Amino acid sequence: MVVKEIAREAGSRTKIAAISTQEGVDPVGSLVGQKGVRVQAVMNELGEERIDIISYSEDPARFIASALSPAKEVVVRLQEGEDKLAKVQVPSMQLSLAIGKGGQNVRLAAKITGYKIDIEGAGEGTHEAKEVVPQAPQAAVDTSSAPTDKKTKKKGKPTEVVAEEVVKTDKTESQSEEQSDQISG
Repeated sequence: MVVKEIAREAGSRTKIAAISTQEGVDPVGSLVGQKGVRVQAVMNELGEERIDIISYSEDPARFIASALSPAKEVVVRLQEGEDKLAKVQVPSMQLSLAIGKGGQNVRLAAKITGYKIDIEGAGEGTHEAKEVVPQAPQAAVDTSSAPTDKKTKKKGKPTEVVAEEVVKTDKTESQSEEQSDQISG
């Protein structure tokens, strides 16, 4: 496993993006552990700070969709350039999950991906939009041997990814979050 990026709001929540160096090994499941024991041990040491482990992707649209978990069915449109803007649509029922309590989820997603994220509910006007500008992402651990995902589109054309096909490993993460919610009361 290689931890590629980390975004943290100390005492509250951390997002960790990881990738496997071995084909067929799920990075999220490996770090969460069986029944969430690995991540739960770390959470206990940090004073019950929530930890989200997500799959890293070299494709920014897939990475942003993954970073916005636990929201599902996320549609990401990238506008490459100096600003690194991602316009994100989620179903209205998933909007609160994508934004998070006090905007924390989208703030951490922006920080870990390095993109300014403009998020709104699908079928809604921009009145529900939440825009977050990332702070400098933290350095990763050992990025030299990680495989790359060559599906990124360039040349300023919008890239669209539907998270339903991207965030399949979040089931393990969601289960561990539910378990940790049950454990912590």
